Amino acid sequence: MSQLAIVIVNYRSADILRGCLTTVPPTSEVARIVVVNNDLDSEHERTQLADIARDDGRVSVLQSPCNAGFGAGVNRGVHEAQRLGCDSVWILNPDVEVREGCLTHLLKVLEQHPDALVSPAITSGRPPDEQVWFSGGRLDARRGRAEHLGYRERTETLDEVTRPASFLTGTALMTRVDTFQRLGGFREDLFLYWEDVDLSMRAAQLGIPMLVVGGARLWHEQGGSVDDRSDKFFFYVQRNRLVVSWSTAHRGLVAMLIGPGLLETARLLGRPLLRERRYRLKKCKRSVQGLLAGIVAVRRLQRDPGASVGGPV
Repeated sequence: MSQLAIVIVNYRSADILRGCLTTVPPTSEVARIVVVNNDLDSEHERTQLADIARDDGRVSVLQSPCNAGFGAGVNRGVHEAQRLGCDSVWILNPDVEVREGCLTHLLKVLEQHPDALVSPAITSGRPPDEQVWFSGGRLDARRGRAEHLGYRERTETLDEVTRPASFLTGTALMTRVDTFQRLGGFREDLFLYWEDVDLSMRAAQLGIPMLVVGGARLWHEQGGSVDDRSDKFFFYVQRNRLVVSWSTAHRGLVAMLIGPGLLETARLLGRPLLRERRYRLKKCKRSVQGLLAGIVAVRRLQRDPGASVGGPV
């Protein structure tokens, strides 16, 4: 019988993680919940996570030796899930709520397509303002653009159909452990953002199906604050977009900066000024810094493919 583990990377999110886990049904379908704690400094986080593990016997907490980022945290959690005897994993952000029937629908589709990556439809905001955040993904590698289909549409537009996608967000990704290993896991040198785009590109190259299960629904808190991103978002998205486009999609700097990717580069540069509510100039500066860091990283990788992208900032 298949054994599923939920894998969650925690960084200063223990308080909302408890709320997330209360929405995971107490069912035999979830054998384990592996929480990888990337927060090295907070005694409060460690105490909260220990309390969560004590209250739910399915939960085990792994303390990372350092904050190596989201991708490394997920990879460590999947390795632990496999060690515990699980053959499937559901990678969840801590700021989500699992809606009724979501898990059952995803597992049914994964059983039908055992080599696939699957994701639920994801909403954000609270009624009466709840909106679609992700109902499918479209990846345009020529432009270096990953798009959430259905973004900000009314939730009434969602249906029960399972559809293929060319990009899946890493917010609530389910797959078998052997498929995840075949992909090589998440890329670890990006630290934050675009790991899911990179994984989707490699899945497409290997012919691994990516499916959005319309009948499975999940709510995402961060999606409700999309107009107030952190300055780190703009740095890492700009940098990692160039790095992934060059190393995985084989698109050069010229294509991203003055070729087909020019409009997307300009959109990311202008977004802090046009859509953010606070600290616009700071975020715009970080976007420019991320773009420059991406150029430097790609130039470094061109000289030495094994070089470091740059690490956290």
